[in-house]
Amino acid sequence: MDIFADNIAFTDNISPRMGHQTNIVQGVEAYSRQLWSLRFHAALLFSRSHVEMLRMWQRNDKTLAVRWSVQCTPRLIGGVTGGKIRLDGVSEYRFNDAGKVVKHTVDVINWSGLHNALGLRSSQLGTKLMPTPSCFNHSTVS
Repeated sequence: MDIFADNIAFTDNISPRMGHQTNIVQGVEAYSRQLWSLRFHAALLFSRSHVEMLRMWQRNDKTLAVRWSVQCTPRLIGGVTGGKIRLDGVSEYRFNDAGKVVKHTVDVINWSGLHNALGLRSSQLGTKLMPTPSCFNHSTVS
């Protein structure tokens, strides 16, 4: 956890798309617990989980973006597994002058299989299924 500032802020923009409140965590200890919770729940609720980093780029001197994809199979009652789920997203890391991460934001780009696996309708996931994270906003230079 040495690469993270003591006051790191983590913002989960995926949860609101599934009908939950935005999850914002502040502080390195809370951030560490959040990452542990994510790993724990992934192991509990999904089998054959696989995370792949698809692309990494530097937006500016203090921002790094990572495009990732998660593939997994949900565990259902009685050991039965459902169909595969794929969740594509972007993590954006912002750095302070000391080079430590001060903000980590995650957002979803696309998912497949999530509607069926969770029994959700598109309306429950929100109207904006294809978000445009700030890392995709391109400014023009004059």
